[in-house]
Amino acid sequence: MVYSLVASKLNLSENQVRTVMGLVEKGATVPFIARYRKEMTNGLDEEAIRNIISETEKQKKLADRKLSIISSLKERNILFESLENMIKNAQTLAELESIYSPYKTSRKTRAQKAREMGLDVLVEKFKKTPRQLRSIMQDFLSTSSFDEETVVDGIKDIIAEDMSVNQKSREKSLVLSRQQGYLQTTPIPPEKRKAAKGYEGQEMKESKIAEDVMQLKISRLRPHQALALRRAEKRGQIKLKWEFPEKRIISILKENFPVKSRDIDGFAQKVLDESAKDSYSRLLGPSLQRQIYRELIEKAEQHSIDVFAKNVKNLLLQPPLKGHKIMGLDPGLRTGTKVAIIDENGSVLYTSTVNTLSTNSAEKEFTHLINTYHVTYIALGNGTGSRDVEKILSNIFKKTGCKYAIVPETGASVYSASKLAQQEFPDLDVSLRGAISIARRLMDPMAELIKIDPKSLGIGQYQHDLNQKLLQKKLDETLEEVVNLVGVDVNTASSHLLQYVSGLNKKIADAIVKFRKTKPITNREMLKSIKGIGEKTFEQSAGFLRVYNGDNPLDATSIHPESYSVTTQFLSKLGFELSDLQKNHSSVQKTISKLSSKQINSFIEELNIGKETFLDILDNLKNPFFDPRGSFQETMFDQNVRTIEDLEVGMILPGEVRNVTDFGAFVDIGVKHDGLVHISQLSDKFVNHPSEVVKVGQKVHVKIISVEKNRISLSMKEVKDKSLLQKEN
Repeated sequence: MVYSLVASKLNLSENQVRTVMGLVEKGATVPFIARYRKEMTNGLDEEAIRNIISETEKQKKLADRKLSIISSLKERNILFESLENMIKNAQTLAELESIYSPYKTSRKTRAQKAREMGLDVLVEKFKKTPRQLRSIMQDFLSTSSFDEETVVDGIKDIIAEDMSVNQKSREKSLVLSRQQGYLQTTPIPPEKRKAAKGYEGQEMKESKIAEDVMQLKISRLRPHQALALRRAEKRGQIKLKWEFPEKRIISILKENFPVKSRDIDGFAQKVLDESAKDSYSRLLGPSLQRQIYRELIEKAEQHSIDVFAKNVKNLLLQPPLKGHKIMGLDPGLRTGTKVAIIDENGSVLYTSTVNTLSTNSAEKEFTHLINTYHVTYIALGNGTGSRDVEKILSNIFKKTGCKYAIVPETGASVYSASKLAQQEFPDLDVSLRGAISIARRLMDPMAELIKIDPKSLGIGQYQHDLNQKLLQKKLDETLEEVVNLVGVDVNTASSHLLQYVSGLNKKIADAIVKFRKTKPITNREMLKSIKGIGEKTFEQSAGFLRVYNGDNPLDATSIHPESYSVTTQFLSKLGFELSDLQKNHSSVQKTISKLSSKQINSFIEELNIGKETFLDILDNLKNPFFDPRGSFQETMFDQNVRTIEDLEVGMILPGEVRNVTDFGAFVDIGVKHDGLVHISQLSDKFVNHPSEVVKVGQKVHVKIISVEKNRISLSMKEVKDKSLLQKEN
């Protein structure tokens, strides 16, 4: 039942859902399923597989919660048929909890008390013969100790509750409220503000929300606005008032109340009208408010988590700079610039501090270090003093031929003081660790940035206000996706990086690092001799662990060991051996590229292999060292613009996108303060979301629109030279 429901919601076949969950239950990871079980899932990618897992968990949780609630209501003897049906038909947790909310308390509802008085019998008679309500009541009063007012109120309470749990009424009212409802915000004077727990003393950046009376249509509320409203409300800065189409909803409640005849007299009509008004104001209205608010926040949180994860993914997928000795510079004026030199594998060769206040001596020292250690690239952190150090280096570049790139140093200080950094460099000063991190970020952004908590990288929106458990889960999934997409050098990767490889964990990652200290890993089969790596772990991880310059050239590709035999057979049929992948690769590549579709299909049938798997093998054999991150391109800023005071309206400057949010993109133009390209200034065409046009790390040209204090407004609409604008792949 659950698999069928999930398949329907995700527009997939039930067999796909069942297959994925079957593989997961047997210990398969998402990257492994997506890469090496394509035939079984009919080519589902990682996102689709994660959606299946997530939706299945959600539906199971919803089903369990329904059973729990029904059981609780039964035990308390307050479960009636219409309420049970409403609970069983709830489509989401938000809806379910909204329905259950009035019954959570141990106190009895007004309708419950009325039912205990025996008034539910009167209500049932009223439904059949509404004109006889007064006489029905008189008959009841003649044999009871209750007065007429108490009985009338009790009847209205039961009717009101019945109306509020009518499935058709609730569904129609929800649709209307979502479409036509409004949220009004009213500022609370500072002296009367009382923040919710955990929000005391926090200042509000969204001044407009905190200072102005606003009326926002619910259907047009954007995710970042919903989160801003919640934050302001929790900080005690605004009061929210929900406005739904009350008159229409009250009419709906009356229309769907099961009165057998509409031949109602004035008294019965008054009871019905007052019951409907009470049902809306006391029961259904607040319930709709809770559900819609929860839906808005859940949707906004999920959206923001997805935007954040996408930013993290693009940041980690920045192209690496391979094969260079790199000098990392963490600029500083008063305390000096911290220097770290690393080799092609990231090992630290040298660290020091250079006094960059003395231009001549600093230039001589940098030149000496470049020549001594044969440095070919400099990674210059973009913090305070960056452009001053860049000016010192300008002459050195001309003399030595050494190149440089500006590197974002966000989170470098967080890493430097972390436990991980202490373990890596126990004998180095915290500030020098930052310079090492900057150098390594240029060499391999993924390997270095993965060590830092993504929430410290300055690339999200409201990340500290989000559901931290869901955020961390999504970030872990993103890190896993990126690491396994790129692949990991098993002989050089840090333990922290290895942890994100499919099938591995911290304990096994540490065991791999410990093992390779005794002897290098020369083939994937050696992994089986490492403690903790059994057949299942090997199956899940081997294809993502690369062994370069090893015994078997296939170990440097993403071809899984389970396909080595068929790969060797295929090469043999083409007249090649495995060694030709290294000695004669151009011939192998040329031969494979010339294969026709008919020939490929013939090989698939002859080798008895799945089409998707075989096509992946062909791609690997044609380009065994393919890196999905692309080619490195340094960020270069305008040499004449170093501070915010140098900016002039109308200037067109090069920059790099540092963050993408719902309302625009923040671009670093080399003046310490990032400028904002509002969503309306991203393109001449309509843009639904900034991520359609830009991504983190993208090189762009922008035009200065305005500069007010430290706020820089930019545009990409009227940029003449758009040669650097890169559309998202």
